[in-house]
Amino acid sequence: MEGRSAWIIFDADNTLWPIEHLYDDARESLVQSLALEGFERDEVEAYQRARDIELYATHGYSACRFARSFEDTWLRFVPSAPPENIRHARLLALNIFEQRVQPVEGLEAVLGSLAHEYQLAVVTAGEKWVQERRLNDFHLRDRFAAVEIVEAKTAGTFRTFCDTHFVDPARSWVVGDSGKSDMIPARDAGLGGIHVDHRKNWSVEQTEFVPWDRYIRIRSLAELATVPGLLRGPL
Repeated sequence: MEGRSAWIIFDADNTLWPIEHLYDDARESLVQSLALEGFERDEVEAYQRARDIELYATHGYSACRFARSFEDTWLRFVPSAPPENIRHARLLALNIFEQRVQPVEGLEAVLGSLAHEYQLAVVTAGEKWVQERRLNDFHLRDRFAAVEIVEAKTAGTFRTFCDTHFVDPARSWVVGDSGKSDMIPARDAGLGGIHVDHRKNWSVEQTEFVPWDRYIRIRSLAELATVPGLLRGPL
């Protein structure tokens, strides 16, 4: 499109920085706590995971969803638990949102190589205060021409972004780990999709989808700068 430029639009969580290990560590703490009460570890973990997915329908990406799943899990196994035990379970979950995240290895070099030919952006979904905290701690934030936090990513989200920032979808790409939140909306908005398919993310994000002519799959963000043709115009 005349007057529009080529962009690479990054997801943040589990793309620019890993976070799934924080959830895993918190879950392990919950499992250990209830194992000390005499309950089977596998049963506790399975219930919490299932309850977290159930709550996604009403709570989305909010921090309180994960905390609620911990509270509900404790009450499922200890219905008469005192309030201090429920508070303990909640704090195990909420603690992950206070922790600093670390960018993936080699990110600065990857961004430097892409910036010669593309404008760079972050479009991230989630609870605003959580995403703002992580972005404020992100020492490479100034490498991005635009940073947006949205409640959820849809094709409409990306279309609006393209219109606002004069993005040419035919020469631009969305880079992310999620089939559900990154690849499907990118495809439906007419953008290319580069899927960082490391499978180290929440099962909800691993939605299957039909690839399209501008879909590329890589295993780590470090591979991005070596994608054939990416730095020589559209594939």
